[in-house]
Amino acid sequence: MSAFANTIFIVNDISKALEDITSKLPLHSYRVIRNQDLQKDEFQINEANLAIKEAYLASNSQKFIILCGKTFRIEAQNSLLKILEESPPNIVFFLLTCAYRDWE
Repeated sequence: MSAFANTIFIVNDISKALEDITSKLPLHSYRVIRNQDLQKDEFQINEANLAIKEAYLASNSQKFIILCGKTFRIEAQNSLLKILEESPPNIVFFLLTCAYRDWE
């Protein structure tokens, strides 16, 4: 049984929260997935597909998949729904996003 559960973090600063979380995880035990276009904070379907593929890569040890986005497109949300509800063994998702008031 895992000591961690899939968790949503609503933060003011995604980069700072990401740094804080990853500093507490074992090296090479996590994968950060976010929009590759650094000008965009929106988590899109391409990132969702990458997260799903990463979750199904076999791992004997616990792996953390950290999803980061100020907003998540509806298509990405729908795509992630099943994998978040029924994660493969040894996979823990952390979702980092901002509160609506912090979108400015």
